[in-house]
Amino acid sequence: MAVPRMEPMYTLRVLRNALLTAAGHFQHVRHLELRPETLSCAAADGGAAAPVTAPIPYLAGDALSVYCANVPAQVEALLQRLGYAGDEVVTVTPDTTHGIVASRAEPFLHRAMTVRYLLTYYVDLNAVASQEFLWMLGLHVVGDDEGSVEVRERLLELSSARHIDEFLQYSHREKRNVIEVLHDFKMVTPSLAHFLTFACPMRPRYFSISSAPGLDGDVVHLTVAQLQLKTPLKREREGLCSSHLVRAAEQSRVQAGLWQGTLEMPEEPAPLLFVATGSGVAPVRSIIRTCAADPRWRDTPLYLVFGCRFATKDYLYGEEWEQLREERLRNLNVISAFSRDTDKKVYVQHRVAEHAKLIAALLRAGTTEAKAGDGDRGLYVYMCGNAKQMPKAMGQVFDSIIGEVIFPNEEQKCAQFRKRLSNQNRFQFDTWSA
Repeated sequence: MAVPRMEPMYTLRVLRNALLTAAGHFQHVRHLELRPETLSCAAADGGAAAPVTAPIPYLAGDALSVYCANVPAQVEALLQRLGYAGDEVVTVTPDTTHGIVASRAEPFLHRAMTVRYLLTYYVDLNAVASQEFLWMLGLHVVGDDEGSVEVRERLLELSSARHIDEFLQYSHREKRNVIEVLHDFKMVTPSLAHFLTFACPMRPRYFSISSAPGLDGDVVHLTVAQLQLKTPLKREREGLCSSHLVRAAEQSRVQAGLWQGTLEMPEEPAPLLFVATGSGVAPVRSIIRTCAADPRWRDTPLYLVFGCRFATKDYLYGEEWEQLREERLRNLNVISAFSRDTDKKVYVQHRVAEHAKLIAALLRAGTTEAKAGDGDRGLYVYMCGNAKQMPKAMGQVFDSIIGEVIFPNEEQKCAQFRKRLSNQNRFQFDTWSA
């Protein structure tokens, strides 16, 4: 039975879960194929599920909002810490005595469930502990002995704006979750009500769809990179939902909603330039496969500048691009940027800069006064990947192309040109940060 959520939820069966990166590569990226089985209405409408009779109505650029359960060992550790066996039945209701701020609607409110079920599906036990959570713990310290006073003062310091740097070091940089904080301050045991008030509710994680309805029917594809990192103190961390997906067994089920993305395709075939790094290729693959399903795009110039580390380890979908070019998209051009294959690191911005004249010519199409009404035929640019460095680097490259190739030494025309491109929605971004 699907877990009730605030939005309509699909239950999807995992048909395939294949490793895309080389065995032994430090990052695990997997290709998942899922078929929807049931659709549950929102919790407010009863949460009843019905069989799916049509494909999920997504467009290229959309995403699945995926929910997953907390790790059972974490749930049991928290139950023990809070003093519960787990089978106790509770009904959570919002505190309406304050009457100032309206409480956010949550799917677990006013529903009887066990404490274990509540903590498994509705509280994000991996979320970084907030200052408000630390403040609440500080108020729960009882006793005036030296140890109690020291713990109380430490918690209130960490929750104070004057000690924000200490809080960031303790909580955010180390990614400390609420269970770890309770372990660090063993003398404090908050009530379940206070814990729920200050803990973070479970929220979905968003994964761009990498399939296309016209080519893949009712099967939805995801391209998932497992989030793995080390904190400054060398503590290993991994993403809850990405880890759940990369380990999902075939025939297991995933719960997800449909999220409308921000990327848009032109209404008519036009040259497209994609700049993607790593698993940021997911929405790009969706758009390319959408083009491949439509014969009108057969001869349209498509350029994919894809960045990764190694040609033999994390060049995602390399063989597929070749197959699509042979069978469906005659003018699909893939330009690779492998940053670790040679002593000289090559990134996507370097490859784009190498093709500055071609890009300049394609950008000018549809933006000159002679073709003011023909904007759909100009180049559309999509940049997808990690938001840490790539967007800034790419922005500098395109500024150089506009300012040095298209309108050299003409700042006013450059500004007008950028505005025109923006108004025509010909620069689009889909980036994220961990």
